[in-house]
Amino acid sequence: MTHLLFGEAGRNCSACAVCARALGQHADPMSLDCGGICWGCQGEIGAAAGDPVDLAQVRVEAAQGLRPDWCEKVPKVSNARTRRSLLVDHAPSEA
Repeated sequence: MTHLLFGEAGRNCSACAVCARALGQHADPMSLDCGGICWGCQGEIGAAAGDPVDLAQVRVEAAQGLRPDWCEKVPKVSNARTRRSLLVDHAPSEA
């Protein structure tokens, strides 16, 4: 079994630095080691940040029941002006 060195020099990391899940457990697909963080945490972080690959995979895992507590975050829109600005192309206008 390979251990990843993370944080302090020589410190053996066999648990997620975020949630303390045991890493690299064959029966647990969420325990994949993503640089000292489990895929369960890393996937949610990436999805929340808008990474399309992570978001797509997290959606699949949620549909399969692997992420029962996950719900997709929808960006909040504070007012009509903000909504319009999301729809308008912000390319420089020609004078």
